[in-house]
Amino acid sequence: MNTNNRVQVLMSTFNGETYLSEQLDSIISQKNISVNLLIRDDGSTDNTCAIIAEYQSKYDNIELLKGENVGFKESFKLLLKASGDFDYYAFADQDDVWMDMKLEVAVSKLQSPDSHISKMYYSNLTIVDSRLNYLSLLHAAKRILPLNQTMALVLGFAHGCTMVFNKTLRNQILNYDYPANYPHDFWIPLIGFLLGKVTYDNDSYILYRQHSENIYGGVRRKVWVQYKIVTENGNDFYNGLANNLLKGYSTFLSTELVTVLNDIITYKKNIFAKLRLLMNHNLRRSTLKGTLYLRYMILVSKF
Repeated sequence: MNTNNRVQVLMSTFNGETYLSEQLDSIISQKNISVNLLIRDDGSTDNTCAIIAEYQSKYDNIELLKGENVGFKESFKLLLKASGDFDYYAFADQDDVWMDMKLEVAVSKLQSPDSHISKMYYSNLTIVDSRLNYLSLLHAAKRILPLNQTMALVLGFAHGCTMVFNKTLRNQILNYDYPANYPHDFWIPLIGFLLGKVTYDNDSYILYRQHSENIYGGVRRKVWVQYKIVTENGNDFYNGLANNLLKGYSTFLSTELVTVLNDIITYKKNIFAKLRLLMNHNLRRSTLKGTLYLRYMILVSKF
């Protein structure tokens, strides 16, 4: 492993004084990686910023940006402020604990001569309680990536805190205005899957802490990615997604996928587009129940 690999870790904090020090220690202690930590505080009212300032006095690789409370989706737009000088980028939650080889393993999976290709890595995670006692692995069996690009449109598949990606993908993301209504761990994996290569690791290198102050829990996170963002944005979520993908990346997409995206945009007024979506066996989720629900939403024009 090249110890000169430089990774910028992006973290959003909000009233995280209880567990923050453990997470900062685990990030600073990453093996065989040069780590830079960029933190945006989302208007904390506790000692979070004081804790970060204490670490800044000891380490020269931590940068803090203070902002008003705008919520996690806006706060995690740290990628817009990330430097382009790093080889890889990763997201971190404020209350987890990383194994000291987490970034080293991820980078080893991403390294190859074809650095011009967009690449992203994500992994399993170990769900623990507030005291770091083991509860379970999030995925007991090998996690299957989306089977095809069409399926990736409707399948939230990566946890943000496990994601590591190369500079090429970072640049691809920033070549188009980052859509305001998509969480980073929905949009970035999708672009990575459509434009490059995504690798899943069934091993876990992170203790994903569950406690009363979590915004999202381990299993609930998957459900939220697939459904809540749709209800938050009404029936136009996938319409907006299709429009954004065509505006930003149409020249990189297959003819088949462009057809699907156009059908999503027009299906409410075009019966043939609706029929094509209903009969498209690639437009499915990972469970039969989820797929049937998807078909129903298309049928009643609420997709």
